[in-house]
Amino acid sequence: MPSALSLLTYVAVTTVFFTYQATATASTDFVDVYYQIYKNQASQFKTTTVKYEISQDIPDEVTEKVQPFGVNFSTLPDLLQRALIWDSGFAFGDKGSLAKVYTLCTSNNSSATMEDLALTQRQVANTSCGIKKCLTDDSTAIYSSFSSDCGPSQLNNIAQCACSSVKTTANTIPVWATGEISLNGSVIPETIIRRHTWNNYTAGRSALLFAIHTSSVQIEDANPDLCDSKDQSYSLTIPCIEYRASDDRWCRPKSSTLVLKWLKEYVTALQASHSAEYEAMDSVISADTDFNNDDNKNTTSLQLDARSSHWRNTIPVIIVGAAAMIVTGIAVFLYLRQRSEIRKADLQSSGANQLSMSSTQSSHGSRKPPNNQLNGREDIFGNPHILRDCIEILTSSPLSLSQTGTAESHASNSPKPDCSKDADVLNTLINDPQLKHAQIPFDRLQFHHLIARGAHEVWLCVLRDRCVAVKRLPKDERKNLDEIRAFIETIRLSAFLQHSSILSFIGVAWSSLQDLCLVTEYLELGDLQDYLRQSNPNRDQRDIYEDFMSFSLSWKSEKMQLLLDITRGLVYLHRKRIIHGDLKTRNVLLSADLDAKLTGFGVVGYRRENQLDKSHTSRPNTPFWTAPEVLAGGTPSRKADIYSLGILITELDTHRSPYATALTARGRRMPPRQVLQHIMSGHFKPCLSPTCPNEIVDLVELCLQPDPDARPSASDVVQAIRSIPGFNLDEFSL
Repeated sequence: MPSALSLLTYVAVTTVFFTYQATATASTDFVDVYYQIYKNQASQFKTTTVKYEISQDIPDEVTEKVQPFGVNFSTLPDLLQRALIWDSGFAFGDKGSLAKVYTLCTSNNSSATMEDLALTQRQVANTSCGIKKCLTDDSTAIYSSFSSDCGPSQLNNIAQCACSSVKTTANTIPVWATGEISLNGSVIPETIIRRHTWNNYTAGRSALLFAIHTSSVQIEDANPDLCDSKDQSYSLTIPCIEYRASDDRWCRPKSSTLVLKWLKEYVTALQASHSAEYEAMDSVISADTDFNNDDNKNTTSLQLDARSSHWRNTIPVIIVGAAAMIVTGIAVFLYLRQRSEIRKADLQSSGANQLSMSSTQSSHGSRKPPNNQLNGREDIFGNPHILRDCIEILTSSPLSLSQTGTAESHASNSPKPDCSKDADVLNTLINDPQLKHAQIPFDRLQFHHLIARGAHEVWLCVLRDRCVAVKRLPKDERKNLDEIRAFIETIRLSAFLQHSSILSFIGVAWSSLQDLCLVTEYLELGDLQDYLRQSNPNRDQRDIYEDFMSFSLSWKSEKMQLLLDITRGLVYLHRKRIIHGDLKTRNVLLSADLDAKLTGFGVVGYRRENQLDKSHTSRPNTPFWTAPEVLAGGTPSRKADIYSLGILITELDTHRSPYATALTARGRRMPPRQVLQHIMSGHFKPCLSPTCPNEIVDLVELCLQPDPDARPSASDVVQAIRSIPGFNLDEFSL
């Protein structure tokens, strides 16, 4: 059943839209496809939608198109929502997330739209791709190719799109296929990105491809023969290569004119429906209705004009008008009830306060499910594992959250700006163009518990039914304007960086300067250091994992990809002329899929190379990871980051802190001061395990060279990792 808002809109648009003959298209102009289906549904007063869920905030690129029209994205019809998402360069990726789609840049510093991404049979035939042909029941020919027969080397020069990383695979179905999209609206075409892998087993190499699939039935069916699939009508599949920031061919897509036209038409129809609301209410109130209790039928008493002898001719008109008023009245009622429920939900959500750390910890003991190794894990603070906490938070109602108290009375007792300096800093923050569209109402954050404390506090929070990580200043630094300004620079730096190997920025929140918060994605497995400590480096890789605590990591399967992820993030930072300055396993976070992402940069300030000064080198945060020249008072540099990367690799290999096994001549553990003296001399390096691959041993040796100029660049390290034979790594990832 259509929503109340959709009913009102359809009442208005049926006077504007015309009935048309449904056709089909093989292009990727899905804005036009959704628009034509929407018009067809409006003219026939029906609706067919494919429900979808988005597990993230709506991207700014989408909301910025809606804001000028004064409507909210969540209230728009499903088809218009889909059109806006596609037109803005997004498709559906992993578990309800939106993945970016890039189009080719044009010669005039512009970009292509999302309208023409499909590849024809002739284009693919001109490559060395293996093509399969099959016939549908109506003898329509469908051409397709799989990633095993059509890899990046063939598609790189003809692909019209590039995609950011998506983890969900679909290797059993084609990476490219022809097909037509029907406009009759019986089935709504989808835009789902899936990951395909190309393998060269002889050379021991692999690479990534992505494809935009127009049918979830194909993916679920996993039938390699499209002509024998449950859903033949939506075989269109668009191959895309993996997006790399270093490839300047790709830009964010240009918006089409149709989506803005559609928005304008929708708003006009919505305004007309609001006028119809009031007319319907007046008509209902003025009608004299007599209820017959015997047969429970309603009879409307009409005042007939006795002077007219042709009143019978007006009966059809009256019936049609009455029917229209009844339909409109029902729509008004449904709309008002829907709006009331939304308001009620908003009030309940806004009334949910934050959890206190003490109450959370006190309730942990009773929450542990018995005989569950995963849920029974504890984090480094002795709290039950935060992955389980996240699940419990999301399954809790806002009311139950609010009943447990607040976390340090975050909003209510925070001091407000009471001087001109505070006001100036706050005004700068509010008007910052980089953060203007990333501001989150502070009361939307539901604080759960503290998960880390260092240069900043890191809290596990809930935002719109999603777990997020919230970073804020320690309590004793929240009144220091210099610290606040430095934290704002850290926030701006986080908002500036966008890469699959960098912790993703979500937004910024505050009710005053003293409770300023940086909101980022929450990664379930925590930091790499803790993860390495919990894994077993000596476990036989052939063993079957019987529980979560008995997992292990090896260079052959996981460690090499982790190292590649970390180094890719470092390449990105260095290309942006940003120095990390504190690279270590503690500042590498892991997702549930074991993707590594960098964090922890910007702790001392905005570490652009042209902004570094001696103040950044006065107190190294972690001296065992710091390059000798920086320990001696030198300026942090990209080559200093490479030294830290070399130390990190030793952690990844041994699962222990660097120099943990360093002993004195008497066999005692070497004091830290003595370790630092040896580091600064340039002749003291951490140990590696006996099972460490020779190529990694050589790489560590290069990274830890005493002479900074003798160390490789981050890009050199990536190439060195990829050149190691026998590992299935992302060929086109950087």
